[in-house]
Amino acid sequence: MQNSYKPLFFSYTNDFLNVYLPQMVCRSRYTVESYTDSLSIFRRFLNSKGISQKDFLFEDCTPDLMNDFKLYLLDEKHNRESTVNGRITAVRSYIDYAASKDASLASVSIRLSGLRKVSEPKLEKKILTPEQVTAIVAAIPATRLGIRNRMMFLLMYESAVRVSELVGLKVSNVRIADNNSCLYIVGKGRKER
Repeated sequence: MQNSYKPLFFSYTNDFLNVYLPQMVCRSRYTVESYTDSLSIFRRFLNSKGISQKDFLFEDCTPDLMNDFKLYLLDEKHNRESTVNGRITAVRSYIDYAASKDASLASVSIRLSGLRKVSEPKLEKKILTPEQVTAIVAAIPATRLGIRNRMMFLLMYESAVRVSELVGLKVSNVRIADNNSCLYIVGKGRKER
């Protein structure tokens, strides 16, 4: 006799959002909030199509449905491309997690692995002109606090270090050598540069 159990799509959300993301893969509170929002938006999308979450199974999540979800996010919600890609990634990550818990869902995960991202327009990053940098540095007072602020500004400008990376610096991050002094920064995603 074959087992006919088919899990509901949202049956793993509690473990995914409250255990797996924050405790097992150490995602930030903001990432967990974003994934929670994405799954809520996906649920509202299903409701808008007349699909009840009480009846929606993992196997009902098809590439066509996910492409409709992309259009829903772009057209009806007026999201930017990067936001749409983030929402799709969150739903796919949830499906991958569910498949890791239940091998019968692997086919759903595989079927959705070929989803294409929405192409994002390449935006030119605006940078400060030398004149603007000079004006900012000149505006910083020559006080003890001002000297610190000037150093912080110039370090951020010259190295493209983020503010969070700058305030997390320690003396051990500085390597001084005769011809090759450098600053080791542990950046976003714990990447060293």
